[in-house]
Amino acid sequence: MLKKVLFAASTSVAFCGAAVAADIPARKAPASVYTNPAPVSRWDGFYVGVHGGYASSDVDIFLVAPGSGSPNGGFGGFQIGYNYLFTPNWLLGAEVDASFGSLRDNTSPSPANFKIDAFGTIRGRLGYVYGPWLFYGTAGTAWAKSELNAAGGFITADRTNVGWTAGGGLEYAFAPNWSAKAEYLYADFGEARRSFPFVGNLHTDLTMSMGRLGLNYR
Repeated sequence: MLKKVLFAASTSVAFCGAAVAADIPARKAPASVYTNPAPVSRWDGFYVGVHGGYASSDVDIFLVAPGSGSPNGGFGGFQIGYNYLFTPNWLLGAEVDASFGSLRDNTSPSPANFKIDAFGTIRGRLGYVYGPWLFYGTAGTAWAKSELNAAGGFITADRTNVGWTAGGGLEYAFAPNWSAKAEYLYADFGEARRSFPFVGNLHTDLTMSMGRLGLNYR
């Protein structure tokens, strides 16, 4: 009798265990976790581009008598540079550019023709990246090739003026390798002197403001 009771109990326990096991879903192997690759920066590395804009300058001269003028006009040129993101949002860069145009004016009351046909800059940039936008300040060295004619062409002074420049701008990355920018620069080339026989010394003081739009390719 005891054997029959034990057999019945063991059979019931086995049956219940099988039923419970059937109700528990089978454990699946863990799925592999997919992570997106790190985003490719729109700003790091070398770039080249073109630009165009408008420049206005102020020149003061003294040759026997004082005079002043405002050579201005359009220009176009190219740039090459390098950007380095040292944090996810902060950028350091360097840029070299050259521009060509014809900025002219006649000074008065001391009459002379003053023109600038080429200028450029070598600058550092510090910028903040916000999504596809880059906001930056910039400063460095500027140069401008100028020519002055006075006294009916008897006095001619060609000079490469060198000074400092500073400004800022914003740039928008509209494609993985392309960006467009708007920029303003101010340049001060200081005072230059040159002596002419029988006439005396020529003093020139030149400043320039430049606004331009550009297109860059990385």
